[in-house]
Amino acid sequence: MREMNAAQLQAELAKRLNAAVKAAETALYQGASIIITEAKKRAPLDVGTLRNSGYVTLPRREGSNVIVEAGFGGAAKAYAVRQHEETSYNHEVGEAKYLQNAIDAKENEVRARVQRLADKALASGRAPGGGSYPHPREPSEEVMQGESRHRRKRGGDS
Repeated sequence: MREMNAAQLQAELAKRLNAAVKAAETALYQGASIIITEAKKRAPLDVGTLRNSGYVTLPRREGSNVIVEAGFGGAAKAYAVRQHEETSYNHEVGEAKYLQNAIDAKENEVRARVQRLADKALASGRAPGGGSYPHPREPSEEVMQGESRHRRKRGGDS
């Protein structure tokens, strides 16, 4: 490493910290996309409305926090919540707790991605991919489309 005065060292540290924050933004967005992709595969399938309502927002900063929101809903929010929480439904395709189960299944992969990208950015002083937020591969059309394939054991609308 080259010799630096205090101002140069401060500038280099600021550059590396900024790169690490941008890397974390990228990694969090990619991680949320990985989780939503997995959750779409696990979500109950009727006509595809629920699976198609999955979303991930671009990262935004609120103070010192980086926020990435992911979930299901929009116009189908009440339906998404009910399908997620109602464990008495018997789904021929998909499952209750589809989002929570996807988080549990992908947690280690996402944590490792965040750590790897942040470490690389701190070491190099450069954020990955120029700040882009690429989506991981989406589920296949056959996963996303289909006929009504769930039945209720009791109660609720679907």
